Amino acid sequence: MPQKWVISGVYNPTNDLAEQILLQRGITDIKAFLNPPTFNESFKLLPEEFVESLKSATKIIKDAIAKETPIIIHGDYDADGVCATAILFNTLKKELNYQNTFFFIPNRFVHSYGLTELSIDDALKLVSGKRALIVTVDGGITANDAVDYAKKIGQQIIITDHHQKPAHLPNADEIVWSDSVVGAALAWILSKSLGSKSKAGVALAALATVTDIQPLLGFNRAIVKAGLSVINTEPPLGLAQLIKTSGNEGKKISNYELGWVIGPRINATGRLIDAVEAVKLFTEEDPSVVEDIAQKLHEINIDRQDKTLQMYELAGQFDLKNLPKVVIAYHEDFHEGIIGLVAAKITQKYYRPSIVMSINEEMAKGSVRSVPGVDIIAFLRNFEDMFESLGGHPGAAGFSINKNKITELEGKVVKLANSCILDDDLVRTVEVDIELPLEAIDIELVQNLEKLQPFGVGNREPVFAVTGVKVKNIDIIGKSAQHVKLTVTAGKKDYKAIYFNGKQACESLCLGDIVDLAFTLKINEFNNKRSVDLVVVDIKIP
Repeated sequence: MPQKWVISGVYNPTNDLAEQILLQRGITDIKAFLNPPTFNESFKLLPEEFVESLKSATKIIKDAIAKETPIIIHGDYDADGVCATAILFNTLKKELNYQNTFFFIPNRFVHSYGLTELSIDDALKLVSGKRALIVTVDGGITANDAVDYAKKIGQQIIITDHHQKPAHLPNADEIVWSDSVVGAALAWILSKSLGSKSKAGVALAALATVTDIQPLLGFNRAIVKAGLSVINTEPPLGLAQLIKTSGNEGKKISNYELGWVIGPRINATGRLIDAVEAVKLFTEEDPSVVEDIAQKLHEINIDRQDKTLQMYELAGQFDLKNLPKVVIAYHEDFHEGIIGLVAAKITQKYYRPSIVMSINEEMAKGSVRSVPGVDIIAFLRNFEDMFESLGGHPGAAGFSINKNKITELEGKVVKLANSCILDDDLVRTVEVDIELPLEAIDIELVQNLEKLQPFGVGNREPVFAVTGVKVKNIDIIGKSAQHVKLTVTAGKKDYKAIYFNGKQACESLCLGDIVDLAFTLKINEFNNKRSVDLVVVDIKIP
């Protein structure tokens, strides 16, 4: 599909390239960006209301410990919920040595999503139905009925969550809420307030921040930088084993590995089976047990990959000439745990919001993904009365709905999308930071850009553009023969350019063509030799 290039600046050899990029992105305090605040410095900047809720939650937990009241951490089955659960569990049971600590992860197929009456009942079985303190992580902010039920049966409850607040908050004993960090980061902050000194907490908070696709700015950037430092020097046992099992032992771990290699292995078990094993990966201390769990998660992820491809093919191909502004797919054979991944693939391919639903006997579960500029949770709230449950973020959402209402929902979605989603919102844009001549590219320039890491949402990897380069060689590479390796030149020196999954885009490309490239830069090390590769983002062929 055609892409629009927006070029922000032109290379100036007298400027520091990294600093020029930051200034163009509106970041004026370059020193603060490159050296994000420590936890203690960040804590002083937190809103007073948040700090007071944190102090209150800390007191409630310490009082429960003093009274020997059981504490149950009620988590979630995605990577954020898993990491949050492990952080708080390790703090209470290991660091504070409070053995009357338990964790409970809802099963996607039994309890549905979030804090529910059923999940509360099943969690309380861990303590034989005794009065307990339930602490939610990564969920609960919309669970008014469930919280009322917990209070009715005599339970204490603390909500810690980062999802969007509803108009009416649950009647919990305390709510620790912020939408500027993920659930695991909130659990880590709470753990620090409880006295945690463990470095493992920030490593898991960093993993969750990346997998939950949070902007890597401000406090989030500080968390990920600190977490990656721990992961690359003294990683927690479970994380080290998962890195090894994934084939990345000895490699410098970046946000890419967290988001695309480690995170999916944690998410897969909650998608297909049960996320309890994923929590145990980060709470068990026996290396042989941890090794077995990591291998199991690895195998489940392979199964998840296979199922995702099968469902994506089942969803079908859509007519590019008649694409609706919101792509909708549903089927009785869709696996409930995979629909989010299929929605993501559809949105990636067609660059428009997508809704994918799995259907069972009476109900359908929906997973939604969006594109920048379309706040999908606000969009769906226009039909809130149709859903049995609805939650999410501007970029992603989930819901359940009676299957008899699917056709009506589809019609309403298409109608509203046509009236409120702009055509410009559905054109993929390549944001180019600098138009950069090839002759300016060398290893020193790329090394200078590394100080901008970690890259991610809100701090994307710098993209450059060059115009009028000549194609000297074309090779189709990769096991699936979908990648393209080019040799290009704009003078005396040749440069290697790799275009992953670029075969279709390069079908009309011929030797000798003069093209424009948008690309990122990567240092390639092979046989003790270092060179710079251009990693192609887009190509314009005459």
